[in-house]
Amino acid sequence: MACWLVKGKHGRHRRGFEVYAETAAEAQYQAEVLIRAVFSKSTGAYTRLVWQFGSIQMKSTSTGEVLEVAPHPPSIDEFLANFGG
Repeated sequence: MACWLVKGKHGRHRRGFEVYAETAAEAQYQAEVLIRAVFSKSTGAYTRLVWQFGSIQMKSTSTGEVLEVAPHPPSIDEFLANFGG
């Protein structure tokens, strides 16, 4: 089982976590599920910004392969509720 480092960056703010999976596709799927279900709904404003609007990449620790992961933008209702519009 390979370890993938998932790193998000938005401006000067950076966040990251690890995913363990057999294949690159499985790792990407797990990362996207975690971003959508957990991290993009975090209570920290900067954490939400990183996972909702930042650039996100994942890198295999064993092969060095780098993949892009799509950020999870909130719906307009979520955006207004979180950022006071």
